[in-house]
Amino acid sequence: MINFLVLSLASLGFLQVPPAPISRFEQGLELRRELTAIENHETQALSKLVESLRNAGDKPEADEVTQRILPPYSASAPESFAPLLEIVSRFEKPEPAQRSEEIQIREQTLAQLLTLANKAAAPGVGCYSLADRCLREILIRDPDHAEARRLLGFVPTKSGWATPFAIEQQKAGKVRHPIYGWVPTSWVEHLDRDELPGLVITRDEPSQWLEADKADALRAEFFGRPWMITTPHFKIRANTALRKAIAFERRLEQFHDLFFSLLGDVIGRERLPLAQRFAKTKTGSPSAVHRYEVWFFADRADYSDYFKRTFRKDELISLGYFMPPSEAKLFKTTPRSYFYDDPNPAIDTESTLFHEASHQLLFESAGASKFERNSGHHWVWEGLGTYFETVQVDAESGVMEIGSANGPRMAQARLRLVERNEYIPIRSLISLDRSQFEANPAIYLHYAESMALTLFLMHGENGRYREGFLDYVRTGYEGRLGGSRGLDQFLGVTYNQLDAEFKTYLQNLPRSPE
Repeated sequence: MINFLVLSLASLGFLQVPPAPISRFEQGLELRRELTAIENHETQALSKLVESLRNAGDKPEADEVTQRILPPYSASAPESFAPLLEIVSRFEKPEPAQRSEEIQIREQTLAQLLTLANKAAAPGVGCYSLADRCLREILIRDPDHAEARRLLGFVPTKSGWATPFAIEQQKAGKVRHPIYGWVPTSWVEHLDRDELPGLVITRDEPSQWLEADKADALRAEFFGRPWMITTPHFKIRANTALRKAIAFERRLEQFHDLFFSLLGDVIGRERLPLAQRFAKTKTGSPSAVHRYEVWFFADRADYSDYFKRTFRKDELISLGYFMPPSEAKLFKTTPRSYFYDDPNPAIDTESTLFHEASHQLLFESAGASKFERNSGHHWVWEGLGTYFETVQVDAESGVMEIGSANGPRMAQARLRLVERNEYIPIRSLISLDRSQFEANPAIYLHYAESMALTLFLMHGENGRYREGFLDYVRTGYEGRLGGSRGLDQFLGVTYNQLDAEFKTYLQNLPRSPE
């Protein structure tokens, strides 16, 4: 009788097997397809408008519309990233009566991008990197878009938009100097004369003003009275020239914007400011900001002497070092990163800055790390660090590029993995624990392949693996990679297929010059 009832209910459709949960890989893939479709539709509509204008004999207007057609976003190419300015003036918009077909096309795109951003950031989805990308695409088209500005952390002002930190500085009577950043208004005339404050500063007023080199000399003792700089996200101690220290902190702030945009999925819903703003409908008072501590020594000798004296570590040949919370606890000190000014570096010191800063931002932002609990999977932490070494900054515009396969590190990866056939199957690479990964001399090969594999998973196959990879990183950070939970499970592909696609990617990399 029971069997009969079950069969009868099933035949009526009352018994339904729930659909299999959609993986983050599948979610990310579908969302990326939607983003591509939205931007392709915009391009097609604007191109059609251009053709219509040309047919109507309005070539000047057709040319103007053509110049405003934006290239569709592509994750497969190196990503261009423009850090957001702290203060933005409001832009004038055309009156409704003046709206053209072009503006209507743009507005449709804006609405679709915002819908997609909310969909990507929804509970249970959490593709914050893609949501962030959608919001930045909105601002490229409409710098005054109120909801996109709110979600990206801006507050409306009488003249436009500003970050909470900028508003705080303005309320304190400060202005932004082109070289020295936020300073009291009374300082500007001195700074413009290349004068800096002496050692005694009371309520923002120096007791004396000195020539810049003399003022810098007073700050030369790192544990004496160095320069102390507070930025929106960093606390920096430096005994370099103040100009250099300010240029250094600006790079860090630019990188902070990039890092949280790309790795929002790894930071997670509970700690990511963007996720918290998506959960609110109004801009509230900013929550307390965690500031990352950074020490910037004037030279290699100061840097290496400190490490030898304090930690009994030989860092004479290193260019920078991040001491994570777990290690800092052993030495009863604060987690921080350490760098030094090298006027004649043998290699690009900015790549080291971004590598170590990426470790610091991750391990101080994503909660307590438990990655040591994983069996293997050590490759990914150095893969991410070396991935961020690909960041290049345009000195004039501040625009950053990440993910380029051009460069000596990637050329070396192709040389070893393809031309010399030293390729390590992905299943084997990810099985390595820290001691195996760092064993000499294989460590250099492990770094090369880890960097190339991270680049592939972030940009290869038009970014189709990115969300699955970021989910893998987050799970590894939480120490939950065990048993059968390998990289293949997060990407929805076999290791054989992944190896084949990765090798094809490697073969297409630029060759290393002999």
